[in-house]
Amino acid sequence: VSFRNFQCRQCGECCKGKGTVQLSSQELEDICRYLAISHRLAMRYYCYRDKKKYVLFDQPDESCIFLRQNRCLIHPVKPSQCRNFPHEWNEKKMLERCEGYQALTRPGDNSSLPGPENGENWSYVP
Repeated sequence: VSFRNFQCRQCGECCKGKGTVQLSSQELEDICRYLAISHRLAMRYYCYRDKKKYVLFDQPDESCIFLRQNRCLIHPVKPSQCRNFPHEWNEKKMLERCEGYQALTRPGDNSSLPGPENGENWSYVP
């Protein structure tokens, strides 16, 4: 399956499970500005420094620290690693549950998926 026509359905599946999300210092700065918090607070509650990058903490269930009710709390400023799913990285387990991927594998069967074509009003900001 080609990911060229992949459209995020904001199901949150790419944010669940064991994994490491790395941030650049600019991405951390953008997150701090978006959340209106200091760098010190971000380091205390959301991430830690690992060599040259920052790494987001996980929740106890191993999902991303910023995932709430299957939605990303920092979607407009999410890290490039997150924005690049599934084009630059993906895992079979995530793809099996990903609604955007499922739409690619079942062309024409989008009736159960959320999105503007089914009357829902939301937008995706890469």
